[in-house]
Amino acid sequence: MLIPLLIAQAVSTADYPCWMETANGQIVNMDYLCQPATAMPDSDSSSAEQASTQGGGYVLQQQGRLEAGDEIASDGSLFDRYTFEGQAGQFVTITLDSEEFDTYLELLDGSENLLAADDDRDFTTTNSAISIALPETGTYQVIVNSFWMGEQGSYTLVVQGATTP
Repeated sequence: MLIPLLIAQAVSTADYPCWMETANGQIVNMDYLCQPATAMPDSDSSSAEQASTQGGGYVLQQQGRLEAGDEIASDGSLFDRYTFEGQAGQFVTITLDSEEFDTYLELLDGSENLLAADDDRDFTTTNSAISIALPETGTYQVIVNSFWMGEQGSYTLVVQGATTP
């Protein structure tokens, strides 16, 4: 497995977007790696980390695990639920990555209406991603789920805010 290394120094991700191109020519957004070190939450924390929703930066970063005892969806699959505060017009990118199960991601508004969902962000992965401009100021829910009933395992959830897409 080839693991790319991105080394960059930038004054602002708005001025210097971060991306990489994979060996097969796929462009991958890496803006979340180009945040100042002070914007990155402590990766050793077991609880959800909240950051300012104004402008860019991490809104939420969470290591978790789908396992027995989690909430159960109507299809019988396990899921975890996280919330974050967003501003009307704020652009967010939500990524859900796991090496142990096929991820499925949903974004709900404060009334639990489904705003967006994703199974596989592209044909090369079973990880999920949603990019969306939030329709209103308020509380949003992110649902971490597996595509297949009975799947369990560790995952990383990241919600990153930006001032522009």
